[in-house]
Amino acid sequence: MYIISILIKIASQAYLLKVLLVQTHNFIFIVAARPILWAVGAAMLGLSYVSLAAVLSWDPRIISWVIIVVTILIWPPSPPNGYSNEEIAQFAAECYAEIGIRRGLLKYRIGVLAFALCSAIAYLLAFGEICSPRGECAPFYVGMIGSLQNSK
Repeated sequence: MYIISILIKIASQAYLLKVLLVQTHNFIFIVAARPILWAVGAAMLGLSYVSLAAVLSWDPRIISWVIIVVTILIWPPSPPNGYSNEEIAQFAAECYAEIGIRRGLLKYRIGVLAFALCSAIAYLLAFGEICSPRGECAPFYVGMIGSLQNSK
């Protein structure tokens, strides 16, 4: 039963985060035609999600799986059978050109990568630990601040 509850938590959080990313994509990227602003928003959404999880003391394993699942789900799919990558890229370029966005597929992928990277960096800062040889562990950000202060 414990595994089922974990899977439900991962699925529900991944669904909500994916919906937020898709809706910001629809309004900022497509309607407002501001793909770079969407990439920044996606990165901030990932950062905010991990920060909220850290503040609310959620299970870090669930958070890491949610980030991985959402990144996989929002990555553009491979072309269907019978179509080449070039045909799909041409079709996507035409669709983005109609709404006034040049190189839209590349900008979309940059936004997805920004989400994934900012989430990963926030995850390391929020949940990572640095351990000394004596076995004393401290949160990653505390260890980084301590090492910066010791080097001065």
